Amino acid sequence: MGDTASCDVTMNGLPDVLPPTVDRAALQTRIFSSQCSTSDQELLALRALWNSRQPINKLPMELLVDVLMNLPTNPGAEGTEKPTNSAQWHKAMAVCRHWRAVVVSTPSFWRTINTGQLSRWLGLALSRTGQANLCLMFRSTPVLVQALPLLVPQRHRIERLEFTCSTASAVGKLGPLISVPLPSMEEFTMCGQEGPPSLDPSDAEIFDFQPENFPALVKLKLTRVNLSWTGTLPSRLRTLDLRGCSIRPSSSSFDALLGTLRSGHNLEELTLHDFMSATCSSLDPPSDQVRISCTLVTLPRLRKLEVSDAPSWIAQFLSHVNLPTQGKVSLTGLFDVADLDGSSLSHSCLLPQNPDVLTFLRLATGATLIMMDNLYGIACTTPAPLSVSFLLRARSPRALWMQRLDAGLKHFTTLLRAAPLSVLDVQCDLARVASEVLDAALDAFPLLRSLGIASSVFGPDPFPTRLCGSLCTHAPLGEGAAEGTDAEKRAAHGRVRCPALETLRLHRVRWEDGAFVGALAECLREREQRDAPRLGRLEISTSRSAEVDWRDVDTRISGILAPMVDVYEFSQIAW
Repeated sequence: MGDTASCDVTMNGLPDVLPPTVDRAALQTRIFSSQCSTSDQELLALRALWNSRQPINKLPMELLVDVLMNLPTNPGAEGTEKPTNSAQWHKAMAVCRHWRAVVVSTPSFWRTINTGQLSRWLGLALSRTGQANLCLMFRSTPVLVQALPLLVPQRHRIERLEFTCSTASAVGKLGPLISVPLPSMEEFTMCGQEGPPSLDPSDAEIFDFQPENFPALVKLKLTRVNLSWTGTLPSRLRTLDLRGCSIRPSSSSFDALLGTLRSGHNLEELTLHDFMSATCSSLDPPSDQVRISCTLVTLPRLRKLEVSDAPSWIAQFLSHVNLPTQGKVSLTGLFDVADLDGSSLSHSCLLPQNPDVLTFLRLATGATLIMMDNLYGIACTTPAPLSVSFLLRARSPRALWMQRLDAGLKHFTTLLRAAPLSVLDVQCDLARVASEVLDAALDAFPLLRSLGIASSVFGPDPFPTRLCGSLCTHAPLGEGAAEGTDAEKRAAHGRVRCPALETLRLHRVRWEDGAFVGALAECLREREQRDAPRLGRLEISTSRSAEVDWRDVDTRISGILAPMVDVYEFSQIAW
């Protein structure tokens, strides 16, 4: 290649046809004496000959192409799922003539085309793609419209198309490209104009989605698009992502939406953001018998589900659709100012009237509870593995929902009481929770091995001394304990809450001169006296000034707490 080498390297790269009078050492020195551009044709030929004889250039062309295709992308593009033309193979073209010729003559390097504000790159790339399928991305609507004369003749080769419509009228202009048969199209992504779709169909163009035009489609992603769509999903569809879309010219029924979903037997990922409320004409009245009297929609291959809408629509969806048994589920109920007027917004409004039908609530081994103003969230994990999160939050800061922490923790405890929880994380101002509510929550999950407490995002919150008091006191006598022997009664009375606890994590607690250390140490001593197992890990992070030298204080704290646990970690978060 063009890298500088020492002059004592043998000249085995040059042919033996050189006359014996040629000074090979001098010739080698001449080749490596300068890496600058030159017009010396003889020197250029010698360099090309030397490079062509390097070991890597003796690889078969298919292997070299594979090596260059797998070069890492630029740092900004690393980890993205979107195709990018920022790969290092562009730089590889400048290494030597051979590499440049390989890149230029291989269509695979040019078939992914990401245009910016100019279409000049598009023409060059298309000229080098041969008959390879195309992956096209457009961020500028005018550039896409301008490029139509180049793209329409190649539409049979388009495998992936991603574009943004900055104006509603652009949908009609793109008809020759997107409203015709596209036999190779596997991924179609369209983002409409900013803001919600127009309430008046006459004010906006409508994208007429015809599944028969996309026989090979596997991924469909639409954002803020007025959609004309009736019938079933394409049979091959594996990903369906609809965000802020609406069906025009008339809304559909919820039963029709369910009918469309029933045909998605190959769906692996489903995302619906503000789609049901914008699409369905009415909300069915809630009923305890809904899941019994109707055939539930089951998507056997679904592994990722993400739905956000008004809370009542989330509950409606759960009443008619079976959640996957594996993968990740995210359900978000969004409320606004109007939803707070005269309504009884509660933690349970996201769920069906009978939440027992949600089997993951009985199988969860890990759970997280988040309680803050305008936000209430529960996340569960099961061994399947399945991760499910419920989130109730405001659409805007103007919608103020001041929830009661006691009510939120009670709801959480009731919802997951039957689950064999071993890991529990709570993020809230736990100091504001009543002692009896906290005790009841810990009593409900006697199998806990890991407990984490974190301040709310508005923290740091005061240290929850009630937690220490609850953990070091005995659990109530179990059902039927009155009939046991005196020894059994004394043993039951001596138990502590969370007897299997191995890890305790306290994050972002308020420093308050370290007053919590005494309460925490007393809690650990009391648990030891009650024959509770030794704590395996204690993690504490506290918020305090970074301008103070706390090393002596931390040493004293470590001397108190570290001997009482197997692993002790203490860290601070600067104010």
